[in-house]
Amino acid sequence: MTIDQSSEPLGKAIGQVDSTMFERVAPGRVSTLIVDQILRLIQTQDLEPGDRLPSERELCKLFGASRTSVREAVRVLESRGLLEVRVGAKGGAQVASPAVEKASQGVSDMLATAAISAKAVTEARMIIELGAIPLAVERATEEDIERLRAMCMRFRQEYEDATYTSASSAEFHLALLNCAKNPALSLLGYALREPMESSLDETQGPGVSRARGALEHEQIVDAIEERDGELARAIMTKHLTRTMRRSTS
Repeated sequence: MTIDQSSEPLGKAIGQVDSTMFERVAPGRVSTLIVDQILRLIQTQDLEPGDRLPSERELCKLFGASRTSVREAVRVLESRGLLEVRVGAKGGAQVASPAVEKASQGVSDMLATAAISAKAVTEARMIIELGAIPLAVERATEEDIERLRAMCMRFRQEYEDATYTSASSAEFHLALLNCAKNPALSLLGYALREPMESSLDETQGPGVSRARGALEHEQIVDAIEERDGELARAIMTKHLTRTMRRSTS
């Protein structure tokens, strides 16, 4: 479906957004066409994070669409993490700041329903996490390292209290990916979070193995702090290989 390019741009600047960027949509699945148009404006950065859209009534005029169509389009964009809708006197729809967690949720949902084996998830983790180690070693800040150490200390207490779960392990590995300062890697990590937790539940070894895994987390942090990429990669390889051995095909 295409946007009707024949009509003249409508309206005047409203708040932070120049309403002349919006165009009437052609008949059809109107809400889909509105989504496509706003998405294109976000992609071209004509609409930027924090920009407030015109009111619902004004959007109806600008698009030549019903309130139902405008509301459906806004709902879709909100569910995709592209818009935030606030209530109150200063409420309305505005362009959301990029959020890796929201952006990856669709991929995560597909992976979770695809019956992917623990082995396949671990193989993907080996490619992604081992590849991220050199970047994490190079780019991790002091604050990143402090955050990882705080996690490790919390995990020690969780072990003592017998409350440590696969969610804690996944939290550490995602934090480690974030140290690479690469949004694409963070996106992949968050997309794999739920499948990762499920695969870890399936491959959970005896207590001594879990304790070894926690120790390796701390050793990886030590290696990153020392900027020793080879050591960090070697420890992570051993760490993930042990999980792979317990994975089913």
